[in-house]
Amino acid sequence: MDLLFQIGWISPVVLTSILSASDVVTTSDWPGYLGPNRNSISADLTPLADSWPESGPPVVWTVKIHPGHGGAAIVDKRVYVMDRVDSEKDILLVFDLRTGEELGRGEIESAGRVNFPGARTVPTVTDHHVFTAGPMGVVAAWNREDLSPLWTVDVINEFGAEPFHVGYSTHPQAYKNLVILSTHSEEASLVALHAKTGKVAWKAPGLHGSLATPIIRRFQGRDQILYILSLIHISEPTRPY
Repeated sequence: MDLLFQIGWISPVVLTSILSASDVVTTSDWPGYLGPNRNSISADLTPLADSWPESGPPVVWTVKIHPGHGGAAIVDKRVYVMDRVDSEKDILLVFDLRTGEELGRGEIESAGRVNFPGARTVPTVTDHHVFTAGPMGVVAAWNREDLSPLWTVDVINEFGAEPFHVGYSTHPQAYKNLVILSTHSEEASLVALHAKTGKVAWKAPGLHGSLATPIIRRFQGRDQILYILSLIHISEPTRPY
């Protein structure tokens, strides 16, 4: 697999390449964190309003979910968002973009609490799957058609990640037949899971751990993973960086 790691101490340079053919979406879609090209830029040509009424933009619809800090993915006029019942479970919700009607939900048990309860992440939506991450570090794959859970991986138990006092906030990244994520673990700082099974395809240790979301870019003829990390709590002062 032709992947190269780029590890940086500051924000990576943003390029505007599309990841792969399986990730191509319509211009009105926003299939995950940072949008279709992972650059926070929408390709939708719909003109924006030059100003708002004094009372604000008109509300089309609202739904009530638990407090949280995540965001929505939008694919095929469906809104995918994570919710959480504190200390109990993570919930994947799907709404009709036009009406706000709930079209489906899936739930997985996930005990525990963190500071500032609620979901932290944006679901990642592909042709057949939805990948999510809950604040307790439970990463899950769902069947996009019926939201049935396909597999879960607890990054604390599986990879020895440090407990997340402020909540696990990495957005899973889909790349071909893999799901790539950071774990905040010294033994498996970056991990690639098989999308269909959740089994480990590879893991990269020794990157000190980070909850930053890895981003995939193609330049210099290679697909590369850009990953921000932090050099804190290092117990070997003479360790070369």
